[in-house]
Amino acid sequence: MKSLLGYTDKLTVRPTESISFRLSSLDESEVSAHMVRLINGDIHSEHGAFKEERFASTVDGTYTANSHPVYPGSCIFVSGDAFESEFNDLSIALRCQPYRVTGRRQVLVSRYDSSANAGWSFYLTEQGVFGFESITPSGTKDWIESNLLAREKHWYQLLFSLSTESGHASLWCIELDSNQPFAHKSRDSQSTSSFNERLPGVTSPLTIGGRHCGVDASGGNVANSIFSGRLENPAIAAVALSDADANMLANGKDLAIATNKWLARWDFSLEQASDRIIDTSLHERHGKTHNLPLRAVRSSVWTGANLRWTDAPAEYSAIHFHQDDLYDCAWPDEIIWEVPDTLRSGIYALKLTSDSDEEYIPFFV
Repeated sequence: MKSLLGYTDKLTVRPTESISFRLSSLDESEVSAHMVRLINGDIHSEHGAFKEERFASTVDGTYTANSHPVYPGSCIFVSGDAFESEFNDLSIALRCQPYRVTGRRQVLVSRYDSSANAGWSFYLTEQGVFGFESITPSGTKDWIESNLLAREKHWYQLLFSLSTESGHASLWCIELDSNQPFAHKSRDSQSTSSFNERLPGVTSPLTIGGRHCGVDASGGNVANSIFSGRLENPAIAAVALSDADANMLANGKDLAIATNKWLARWDFSLEQASDRIIDTSLHERHGKTHNLPLRAVRSSVWTGANLRWTDAPAEYSAIHFHQDDLYDCAWPDEIIWEVPDTLRSGIYALKLTSDSDEEYIPFFV
């Protein structure tokens, strides 16, 4: 296993511009660094021979490479207050298509404060059962799980509804017939349970596709319990819903909910070429993707009539999340080099050498 890794803040740089190198070493060892021009990077061919040219640079020297963590996994973060904790009646709806059903706990949507061990989450258990739980800062836990075992690559309409005045909570999980313009109920499960309180008002961001677990070295949000699969257009409303409402959602029909009762309605078919997640409710609680999940993928209403997502965005309104997605490790800049104006175009690398490992960090001039 490699103990020394590194990457640059950009792949291409021009003479007189600066490039930053970010390093991490498991054993936090000293490393020797020097610049090389890569003439032939082939180390596998029988006919080619690896060749590099070392040249003097202003960053040649010895550095201490600290150990930095990596937080893979894509999700969506929605900043702001815990608006959902202010209401006695509340419902959360979304569609999901799990690609990995068993083996680990996955979170579909949540707001969780890891330091206080408090919050709520819509989840998929290690056994493949959908559930919802709420944990207060005092440690009170309410939870509800379905009787339906999820199947890989099948679409589900999920709905959680809570009325704290009656202490009644319901969870609907309806398996949809895939690839129909208006999917209908195939297998379904309804569960009920007693919930004693409103959802807890923790300060962490609302997370779609995972559970917030803190911040990285740069202060950016990170998540765990990443969902492996596709999610489509989650929504939160300040109303308690019924079995009839769950079936309407499963049949692709709009619910008769007053506009001001929608607390958030994220539409994944909007601004699909960006990292923005648009909330179409009056509150405009927009979100932002994290670690580059795959956007504009086939949704539960895909018909097959349109093969380009730009022709029918609503049919490609799902987002595919992966537990190993990664955009930037967010490590600090350890070495910054200003490229000399006399350096010719080519493929270069900062070569790092420690007592136990070697690493080339390539870039293009």
